[in-house]
Amino acid sequence: MGVRRLRAALDGRSIFVGEIDRAFADHESEPMGETILFTTEESILEAIAENDVCLANNMEKTQSTCDFVGEDLVLGLTPGRPVTREMNRVPNNKEKPHCSTLTDVEEDGSVGKVKVIHLELCGNWGAPGLIGLCGLELLDNKDDVIDPSTMTISANDGSDCDSQRLLNGNNLTRSPDDMWLTTFDPKYPPTITIMLLKPTVVKGISFWNYNASQELAYAGVRLLNICTNGKAVVNNVLLRKAPGFVLFDFVQDVHIDRHPTIRPLMRPATHSVYGLLVIELILVIFQLRLLSSWGDEFYIGLNGIELYDRQDKRINVGPHNLAAFPESVNILPSVEGDPRACLNLINGCNDTNRAEQMWLTPILPNRCARVFFVFDDPVAVSTIVIYNYRKTPARGVRHISVSRLR
Repeated sequence: MGVRRLRAALDGRSIFVGEIDRAFADHESEPMGETILFTTEESILEAIAENDVCLANNMEKTQSTCDFVGEDLVLGLTPGRPVTREMNRVPNNKEKPHCSTLTDVEEDGSVGKVKVIHLELCGNWGAPGLIGLCGLELLDNKDDVIDPSTMTISANDGSDCDSQRLLNGNNLTRSPDDMWLTTFDPKYPPTITIMLLKPTVVKGISFWNYNASQELAYAGVRLLNICTNGKAVVNNVLLRKAPGFVLFDFVQDVHIDRHPTIRPLMRPATHSVYGLLVIELILVIFQLRLLSSWGDEFYIGLNGIELYDRQDKRINVGPHNLAAFPESVNILPSVEGDPRACLNLINGCNDTNRAEQMWLTPILPNRCARVFFVFDDPVAVSTIVIYNYRKTPARGVRHISVSRLR
């Protein structure tokens, strides 16, 4: 639908004839728009750069900001953004209000030492004739990453050099040069073999699925079998499809000592309760897009989010299940140590006026703020309860969309 070829005239004089770039999708990082220069005189262009408020940017960039949102987004922060701070309001432990929390139940699994691991790739997400991964890591009995230099990796398709990319540590990427991709035939599933230099306790494997683009993400692994020392330990492991972008860490941990059996979930249902639409979604990754605020141009936030299953029980959501983009106001060069971080969304302190228990993030140009919930196994969500930002109501969310990443 977008314009490809354009001719522009000024006072009847042609100033541009040619192609213009397409607008970015909301998951891409390229800046939107074309610049058509009336002149290439450097002195004029320098004067424009110094005086055009749309190009002004006197904020000092920090390394952490550039690492998180990318240099192009930092340079594009809205000029004139008002300062927001809760620097001196970090709650004291003595004054901290009572909050309902859900704790993880730890399980101890006993695993023998492993010398060789076979990963049989049994299915992908639909791409014809292709299957691949972005990266993987082995975890020891303390959930620490095992040094990749203590192991070798190979694939039965002969792409040993390419399979080495799986251990290079560049896992949050869209570059095909940092991923492994091979041909796929369901009758002859490819196998990845990992040989450890000495027997080692391996508790689990962290996977990053193939993520070159939203289309090529369908070449990612969907089902795999795991064997250790020639013995099958986990069959039909379901790996979620990568999102096709890198706005959050899409790692998936598979604990081979206690990996749950995946039971098929019932068909999603939808019904209305007193005018409230309750939709049951079978989810692995889903996102909330904050489309607009109640008036603030620069910031948007929430008090908290709660998820409930089909028995109306609150779903345990831990820090590893949550991501936000932008993470919080702390990504701004002028802000550091603000307590309104994204983890406050799941701390249980939702009915509060205390800003340090809320989440606030900047509104970036041509971007929607997003909140991601990421699960390693399918989860049935029947109800989502959202608590809006209470400290400054104009910064609360007005329009929101909920979608599943397929």
